[in-house]
Amino acid sequence: MKYTEEMILHSDSVYCMPFEEPRGKDVELSLGYGEQVHPTTGEKFFHH
Repeated sequence: MKYTEEMILHSDSVYCMPFEEPRGKDVELSLGYGEQVHPTTGEKFFHH
């Protein structure tokens, strides 16, 4: 895959570079979207 400037996903707060996973393997999220609970403090927060 050839990466180009047009492939960069932009948002108001952050950007994310696309990448490939081997065929048949799903991308695993390290932190889901939405309301989360901080693992150390137990505080609720909203992850964008």
